[in-house]
Amino acid sequence: MSPPKSWIQAEAMASEPRLRLFCLPHAGGGASFYRGWQAQMPAGVQVCRIQAPGRENRIGEPAYRQMTVLVAELVAQLRPWLDQPFALFGHSMGSVVAYELVCALQRMGRTPVHLWVSACRAPHIADAAPIHSLPRSEFLAALGARGGTPRSVLENPDYMAMMEPVLRADLELIERWHRSSWQPLPCPITALAATDDGVTPLEAVQAWAPYTHAGFALQRFSGGHFYLSDPALSVPALVGRTLAPHLTSPLTQESFA
Repeated sequence: MSPPKSWIQAEAMASEPRLRLFCLPHAGGGASFYRGWQAQMPAGVQVCRIQAPGRENRIGEPAYRQMTVLVAELVAQLRPWLDQPFALFGHSMGSVVAYELVCALQRMGRTPVHLWVSACRAPHIADAAPIHSLPRSEFLAALGARGGTPRSVLENPDYMAMMEPVLRADLELIERWHRSSWQPLPCPITALAATDDGVTPLEAVQAWAPYTHAGFALQRFSGGHFYLSDPALSVPALVGRTLAPHLTSPLTQESFA
């Protein structure tokens, strides 16, 4: 039997990190989505890329289909990494998983210094057009309409035979996830929206505003649902600049202790 693969990918640092940034990818995505982010962080910030089962080096493992089960496992996996202040960044599906993870950690008395939610509807907005159970041809057409997946990939039968199960599982998890009530978080939230996002309109991203009483900001970028893949936007550098003050703030250290 093969040993279990790690849920967290992080580069070794010359000295002990002073803050960790946990990054969660989109449906069907893996830890490589955030490759290169470490180089754009200020010294002391360690980027921890989440690698859930069913993708990249874990492609042979079944993906999770229920949010509560996934979040419970993530809490257990992150626990050894919570010895420093931390923040979370999620893109699309990764945003809602990050949000639910923050809620679970909050119940344990662990509050992040910041939460970023990218290209994602607010939790109380139900998915109006689920695709996870569509017949194959319609499913692939819907994926293509979202952008971010090249036509050559969608039309590659070998690749899609490998990826279709995890895509359907991820989308089932996110499309069935919905909140009718919530408590505002005690950490700031920055919501990122793309101007040409055909999956998540601006007003659905802006609706995250009441989910915090510690400060909300909305930042808009050009591009579609996968705008974050454009390195010219320098989103990780923006994230790093937001985290930098927390590296020296004594309040951050005290609040975490």
